[in-house]
Amino acid sequence: MRAAVFENYGSPDVLVIRNVAKPTPKHNQILIRVHASAVNSADWRLRKPDPWGVRLFLGLRRPRIKILGGVFSGTVEAVGSSVTRFRAGDRIFGSTGLKFGAYADFLCLPENATVVKFSDRISFGNAAALSFGYLTVCHYLRKAQVSRGQHLMVYGASGSVGTAAVQMAKYLGAKVTAVTSAANTELMRSLGADRTLDYAGTDFKNDLTQYDVVFDAVGKTPWRDHLHRVKSRGALILVASGALRSLYLPCLQFMFRPRLIAGVITEKVTDLELVRDLAESKQIQPVIDKIFTLEEIAAAHRYVELGHKRGNVILQISDTE
Repeated sequence: MRAAVFENYGSPDVLVIRNVAKPTPKHNQILIRVHASAVNSADWRLRKPDPWGVRLFLGLRRPRIKILGGVFSGTVEAVGSSVTRFRAGDRIFGSTGLKFGAYADFLCLPENATVVKFSDRISFGNAAALSFGYLTVCHYLRKAQVSRGQHLMVYGASGSVGTAAVQMAKYLGAKVTAVTSAANTELMRSLGADRTLDYAGTDFKNDLTQYDVVFDAVGKTPWRDHLHRVKSRGALILVASGALRSLYLPCLQFMFRPRLIAGVITEKVTDLELVRDLAESKQIQPVIDKIFTLEEIAAAHRYVELGHKRGNVILQISDTE
């Protein structure tokens, strides 16, 4: 099978297409024919690596995991002898967890992975975009206890996490202010944002609103700079706080109001089922910026690493739709 493999850390050019052995499912696994994946910030940070501490997880000198790709959509090709949740032919999408491996024609995952079935009301490309951002958002909005009537600001609202945050916060009944570039104003309105602010404009700098929740989706602003925007009993969500801050910020919580919410997310099948149901009923719609083929994986990484994508960048692996 084809796979995008990287043997060394470095630039996007370390990703090369090779023929590798097709995996065989164990008794409790499913073999998936991958139709689409997505390239997210986590992918290029693992490849680079950025921060350096990624090496402690992937390998100090060279990566132990050779095939990246943390989300996918596809069809079940075969199942192990003890699998009951899925059968051959099922359309499925989800997360590979720490196994990665979605940059390939085939992938094996345990039956109990964060994976759900979906109908043909969702394309494979859109399904691949429904895991990374939406699972992240579901985790953090639940931790912040976002509820109807609250006022929530999404800072960095145009990426995969930000566009998902706008939509899921609206689904929960919050009033949403989206902070992004002026070029994305219409996109934010189409996603349901009640108000938009240009992060480079005076309206944002002079905004004196105090929010119940501030959701920083990008981590490009010092977290302390958000504190004055959050009510004392509110919550500041720091999605991209970095590994070190994720460890020490909770320890500093007693020094601050509002609540500081950071750290590794917990992926739940129930969250993925909710996201699927909302997408199938057209209550949410993933934003797709560009689509690359597997052979264009280096170009896809190069584009995402620029940090200007709108929504998701999809990696089309199979021509089947």
